[in-house]
Amino acid sequence: MIYYLFWRVNMKLKKYPWLLAGIITAIIFLTITFFRHENVYAGGVITSGDLMTQYTSFFQYFRHVILGNHSDFAYSFSNGLGGSMIGNWAYYLLSPLNFIVLLFPASKITIALYTIIWIKVMLAAGSFCYAIQKLTKLTSTLAITVSISYALSSYTIFYMGNLMWLDAIIFLPLLILLTHKFAVGRQKPIYSIILAITILANYYTSYMIGLFLIAYFIYISFLKFKTWKRFLKNLAYFVLYSISGVLLTLFIELPTLLNLKETKLSTHYAITNYSIPKLLFNLPSNMLFGASNTQLPLIYTGSLVLLLTIAYFFNIHIQIREKLATLALLLFTCSGLLSNKLYVLWHAGQPPQSYPFRFAFILNFLFILVACYQLAKQQLTKRQVELTTIILGILFIISAYIRHKNSINLAWIISSVCWILIATVTYWFYTKKKINSIWLLIITILEISLNAIFSWHSVIPSSYENYTVETQNLINKLPATAKNSRLEKNFLINQNRGESYTFNYRGATVFSSNNDIKISNLYDDLGLQGLGYFYFYLTGTQLTDALFGIKTNIQTNRPNDTIPKFRNYGLREDLSQNPIWYKDSHNIAYKSETFPLAFAGYSYNNFIPISNNPLENQSKILNKLTNSNNNYFSKAIQGRISYQNAKISSNQQNISFKQIDTSKSTTLTFNYIATPNTSAYIILDKQIMTAEDGDSRASKLTINGKSFRSMPFSTQPIGIFVPASGKVTLTMTFKASTHNLTIIRPSLYLLNKKELWQTIKKAQNNKMNLTNWKGNSISGTVTIHKGQSLVTTIPYTNGWHAIVDGKSTPISKTLNSFIALNLPSGKHTINLYFEIPGLKLGIFLTILGALLLLIESIFIKKKQ
Repeated sequence: MIYYLFWRVNMKLKKYPWLLAGIITAIIFLTITFFRHENVYAGGVITSGDLMTQYTSFFQYFRHVILGNHSDFAYSFSNGLGGSMIGNWAYYLLSPLNFIVLLFPASKITIALYTIIWIKVMLAAGSFCYAIQKLTKLTSTLAITVSISYALSSYTIFYMGNLMWLDAIIFLPLLILLTHKFAVGRQKPIYSIILAITILANYYTSYMIGLFLIAYFIYISFLKFKTWKRFLKNLAYFVLYSISGVLLTLFIELPTLLNLKETKLSTHYAITNYSIPKLLFNLPSNMLFGASNTQLPLIYTGSLVLLLTIAYFFNIHIQIREKLATLALLLFTCSGLLSNKLYVLWHAGQPPQSYPFRFAFILNFLFILVACYQLAKQQLTKRQVELTTIILGILFIISAYIRHKNSINLAWIISSVCWILIATVTYWFYTKKKINSIWLLIITILEISLNAIFSWHSVIPSSYENYTVETQNLINKLPATAKNSRLEKNFLINQNRGESYTFNYRGATVFSSNNDIKISNLYDDLGLQGLGYFYFYLTGTQLTDALFGIKTNIQTNRPNDTIPKFRNYGLREDLSQNPIWYKDSHNIAYKSETFPLAFAGYSYNNFIPISNNPLENQSKILNKLTNSNNNYFSKAIQGRISYQNAKISSNQQNISFKQIDTSKSTTLTFNYIATPNTSAYIILDKQIMTAEDGDSRASKLTINGKSFRSMPFSTQPIGIFVPASGKVTLTMTFKASTHNLTIIRPSLYLLNKKELWQTIKKAQNNKMNLTNWKGNSISGTVTIHKGQSLVTTIPYTNGWHAIVDGKSTPISKTLNSFIALNLPSGKHTINLYFEIPGLKLGIFLTILGALLLLIESIFIKKKQ
């Protein structure tokens, strides 16, 4: 019986080689990630991409919304101070496989995401195997061989943590197969559906695929050209079905486009101008065994594929016309490597801020496709071998030079030439029918696996589960009133600035490529951490707590790395005399008096920040919003400076030092005398700050012996508490490599809590009494006096609407970022609600697309 079952399974696998390709790839992937310490089933953690620093929190948000928190679908107050979520859904969260996370508890989210990645890699191998057999009629063994090269390319291995890009790798082979059918006059309506799924899974990589599909259609049409009439007819069908596919997605993609126009597309990031000759010269080092440079295109697919791709162009049995057309297609696909402007164009007009050459998966596909054309011929002449060997030799010499220059281990250089020789000899014997094609499969598996395993050296033990459970338990212990406003904390793990998603609280920190840059810029002006795609409520003061409604602030005394990648920033000693919500041996949750979320105040939009003076900027905003004239800080107190291993020069604003002995560290110490038992802030230069010690100019920063750290994105106030002695000591230790540096003089400012309380009380006395606060709606009543407006700290985005006393009311802004309402005097009932812009039109266009596809399908079926 067992033998019969085994025989039946074996027959099925032989009948469906794409299934066998997926199974073999799945086993290899589990093995590779085990040895790379990234197999989460075996206690590893995926360290590639932004999985741990960003995406885990997005998927926690996904769980919260699907499992009941539906009001946060469109707009969420876990998205920093608040923000539209449609762009995040469209970019990160709409893969059909994402529902797998619902099968796992929140603490096991990393296992869920690893499972999704594993399945995606397996499906990529299966889809390529299926498509390539249809395109080239390769034998099952050969199709499985190239499928493994495709699914486990260096792009997949090094970018697997960016799991939202992996759907494109799955669907690309199927779309190419169907595009090929269009070019030869065999239309398939399923093309529109697969195209729609691809776009919905990730619009960004779909854009890249779209460019390639157009080029590939032209390529096949040229090779199969018969008459202009037939070409135009096939082109019309291709365009029509492509439009249908796009229309099917517009219920999501149209709102996404409108959202991106407010966020990402309104931001102009600096373009990295690559030296094209240098880039091309360095390219061979990422094409051979040992490829691991993530600053170059990740285009390693194995020595056999490289050999076959080159041999194709020297195959005398392939027409010159076909080879020229293939070369043209290669040049088009590689155009992003030949021009900085085309590089940006391939990335949808937005230069990547990290992970360059994101379209490299298409290059890998095309290289393997060309290799399959050669493989299908099963011919290799002596002349082909000679010319191919010369090209490979040149690539190897360049690669060896680059790797030697970059101090790459000699063993890698020797290994790369060995794998080239093994691939060449094995393929030669295969073409001469001396060996079976199974040997090509074996050497491909070995080479791809060994390259993936030995090109990775990061070993980080898994700690996410314990941290998630402990932190959730901590937040659960807080009283309900401590969580009915915004909450922040001075610790996190894996630099993940999206933990408000993870633990489902209203926060003031976010990390997303779809971030509202206006909030980031405001944070920067206020001495908080903000830069383009993120803002981080790290260096807050009691003024910013009041302004943004940070009612609860959790501080921990756990040292860094008590669990791996745990960070305690230790920056809010100014809260030490505040009331306490909760306290245990490691954590204290402080209570702060704050402005209400919405109150009758004074709209202010002419804010001009003062450079390097965040406390003055904070004071100006609080006074303007409440029509106050209070002084919240004392005059600057300068510290007496002492130093070691340095020559010092200074003035009222700056201090410069030069190391005497550059082989030793430099220490600057500032001693302050201030009013005892007072909250205060020391303003520090951003140059000495960083979240990670390895990148910092200062190896250590302490205040009264307590370590702290921050991020290098703004001139920032560090919260302290002046002890009973009245003495405060700031110590900066700089690395030996610093040599010389000029920084802003660190001045100390005492907080006037009495004046601050007067301002807070004024806002609280005019608060809007909330009757409802959800992600997509806020309601309440407020009394407006002459000259006042309703001011809020709800970040404005298109989609917000206001109903005041039953009538629609225009929304204005305060601080050019937050919702405000200009209202007449009197008591008003307010209802603010959010609707996704473009959703209704998008749904209509999607229905139109479905009808169009139905008509097309009926027409094609009737014609056939």
